[in-house]
Amino acid sequence: MFPVYASVSAGDKDPSPIDGEVVYFPAEKLRAKGVKPAFVRFYVVNGDCMVSDEVRRIEKNIAPHDYIAVDTEHRPRPGDVVVAWWRDEEKLIVKRYKIEGENIILYPTNPGHPQIVLPSEDEVIIIGRVVGRTG
Repeated sequence: MFPVYASVSAGDKDPSPIDGEVVYFPAEKLRAKGVKPAFVRFYVVNGDCMVSDEVRRIEKNIAPHDYIAVDTEHRPRPGDVVVAWWRDEEKLIVKRYKIEGENIILYPTNPGHPQIVLPSEDEVIIIGRVVGRTG
């Protein structure tokens, strides 16, 4: 069992703190992906920016109220889904990650939500990459 650290915004909703909530997720699933359970944090998703009609039936879909496992040890690669602290808005967000030139782009799966373009790493802290989910 893992503690749930907080809710994470996947859209227009603000994240909220979680007190005492836990989630069951098999540690062997994490190890099979090369992830050490000691470096995993769980968050509950609040919003729908990471779900679209095209991906509703595939594993990478992240729906509202899903619990996501976030690997805090390894750096994300372009295309990974990440949890990040957006300093300007003072909130945790979940988005796909890529770099274009000097910009960090955090973009949703749902085309109804905008991407976030940040001109420097000073504006965002990448908490980690999403390595699993459970609903």
